Amino acid sequence: MIRRKRFFLGFKFLMALVYLSLGAVIVSTDLFLLPVKNSVRIGFGILLILYGSFRIYTLVSNTKSDETN
Repeated sequence: MIRRKRFFLGFKFLMALVYLSLGAVIVSTDLFLLPVKNSVRIGFGILLILYGSFRIYTLVSNTKSDETN
């Protein structure tokens, strides 16, 4: 049971890192590499970064609260 819980926590953390990195790639390519700036793409990248960081924050805070109980 604990192994399964750790696996899912690791998978959720990995997916949050994917969201963060995908958002960073979208924003950086749109700002620095593409000749035409697209504000919708930049906004989508920023939302992905915020979503990924929120997922990591909730995973860490839930894990800390589980350890104290």
